[in-house]
Amino acid sequence: MQEPSHHNDNHYTTKQSRCAAALPWFICFAVPLCVVAFVLLYEPLLRFAQKGQDCVAYTRLGVLCPGCGATRATTALVRRADIAESLRCNAVIVFGALIGLSFYIELVLNLFSKSMKIVPRSNVFLFGSIGAFLVYYVVRNFVPFLMP
Repeated sequence: MQEPSHHNDNHYTTKQSRCAAALPWFICFAVPLCVVAFVLLYEPLLRFAQKGQDCVAYTRLGVLCPGCGATRATTALVRRADIAESLRCNAVIVFGALIGLSFYIELVLNLFSKSMKIVPRSNVFLFGSIGAFLVYYVVRNFVPFLMP
């Protein structure tokens, strides 16, 4: 009895490797286009977001939830590039933007030159960041300067 041919497996492997090789290039060009689109469409998106309901945690419990101030923080970054105001409204927006920018810079550097890691990949960094933000979310309910 003859073994079945696995000729098609090589075809899929080659196709998958071509797609995997093209993905970083796609991301390299798609991210700046998405950022430009977001900045250009920010006003209509903001009007749509402001039609939503007030924060349930704040209106019913009187505490700031992790999302409180995120729209104001994003507005401070997009409209005025005011990092201090954005940090005051919700520090996660600035931190997320910095991490995203760092990953993007890593990707571009890896495409055009040597392999380089900017964002730490350790559990200490991950759990330290999560812990710092948990503390931030509790403390900002008691420190008036940190309230949005």
